[in-house]
Amino acid sequence: MKATKVSLILILAAFLLAACGKSSSISATATPIPPTSTPTLTPTPTPVPPSFQGNLVRTHYGQVTIYHQDNSTNQIKELPIPGFDTYTLITITNKYAIYQDSASTLKHNHFYIVDLVSLESELIVFPIGVRMYWHLDCVSLSDDKAMASYDYLGRLYVYDFATAKTKMIAEAPSGLYSSGPNDIGSIYYAFMDCGYWSGNNTLLFNRYSGSMPSSMVEPPYANTVSMYRDGRMTGNSDYLVRAVSKDGSWVLLQDFTDKFYITKSFDDFSLMDPRPLNLSEPATTSGFTSDNKYYYFTETGFYFIEPQSLQIEDSFNIPDNWPTTDRNYIWCGDALHKTVCFSVYDDVSGKVVGYIGDLITGIATEIFKIDPAETDTNDQLYWFP
Repeated sequence: MKATKVSLILILAAFLLAACGKSSSISATATPIPPTSTPTLTPTPTPVPPSFQGNLVRTHYGQVTIYHQDNSTNQIKELPIPGFDTYTLITITNKYAIYQDSASTLKHNHFYIVDLVSLESELIVFPIGVRMYWHLDCVSLSDDKAMASYDYLGRLYVYDFATAKTKMIAEAPSGLYSSGPNDIGSIYYAFMDCGYWSGNNTLLFNRYSGSMPSSMVEPPYANTVSMYRDGRMTGNSDYLVRAVSKDGSWVLLQDFTDKFYITKSFDDFSLMDPRPLNLSEPATTSGFTSDNKYYYFTETGFYFIEPQSLQIEDSFNIPDNWPTTDRNYIWCGDALHKTVCFSVYDDVSGKVVGYIGDLITGIATEIFKIDPAETDTNDQLYWFP
C-alpha cells in the first residue's frame, strides 16, 4: 500500500510537470492576433454650389449691372456699366444693351449699342426724323447684330448695319381720340412689337390688323403675326409668336385661347406646322434654353421639353428651402447645368437678394444683395451665355 501510494504521487507530479511544460510551449510559440482594423468610412459629399454660367444682367432705374463668375477665383463679380448715366436704356437684347442719347435735344436719334461682354460701344444714328424727347418703343437685334428692328410712332423699321440703311416695313392702325368737345385729342396706335429674328433674314413680329374701335379704352392688342423675309413682307397668320430658339430652328406660338404650340422654322406660313404643347399647368415663364430645348416654369416646378418629340426630358419641383414669395425665375444654365436665377425680398435683412438656384441639388447661392431703394418696379433680370 505504501509503494502504491508513492507511485500515484509520482505519476501525478509527472502529469503536472508535463502540463506545465505544454503550457509554456504554447505561450512561447503563439502568434499574436492583430487588432481589429477600423473600417474606412466614405463621408457623404457636401453638395457643390451651382456653377454660375454666362452673364446675369440686372437693370435698375435705367442702369445696367452685370454679374459673372471669375474662373480664376470662382467668385461672382459685379460689373456696373459706366458712362451712360445720362442716357435712356431702351432694352437688353441678346448680349447687347441699347441706350438712347436723351441728354441732347439734337441727338435723340443717336443710339449706343453696348456689347455686354467686351463693353465696347457702337454709335448708330437711325435715319428718322428728330423730335425732342421722343423714345423708341422697342428695339430687336439679330443674333450676330447684322440687322435691327425698331418701332417708332406706330411704324416698324428694319435697319441694316452693313449698309446703314433703314426701311419701314409695317404701320400700325391709328386713330384720333378725344375725351370731350374741348379736348383736341390724341393719336393712339394699335399694338405692334419689334419682333423676333430668326437668323439675319427673317423677322416675325406681332401686330394688330383691322379697324380701330370707335372709342378708346386702351389700344387694340395684337391679333396676328407677320413675317418680313429677304427684304419683303410675306404674309400673316392667326397666331402670336412668343420665342425663337437660339439656332433659329424652332418657333414658339400662342393662340387666342392661350394655348402654346411649337413648330419648326418656316420660310412661308403655308409651311408652318403648329403642334400643341400639353402643359401640366399654366406657365409663368417659357422659352428656349441655350441648347434649343423648350422650357416652361410654373408655380410649382420646372419642365424641359425636347421640341422634336414634345416629350418631357427633365422636370423638377421647386425646392422646399427656396424663398416662396415674389419669385421671378429666368433660365440661366446650359445642357449640363440646370440652373435658374431669381430675386426676392428678404424680410430678415430687408434687402432684395438675387440667387442662382441649382435644380438638381436644390442649392440656391446668393449673387447680389441690394437695398430696395436701389430698385424699382421696372427692374428686370436678363441672362445670356
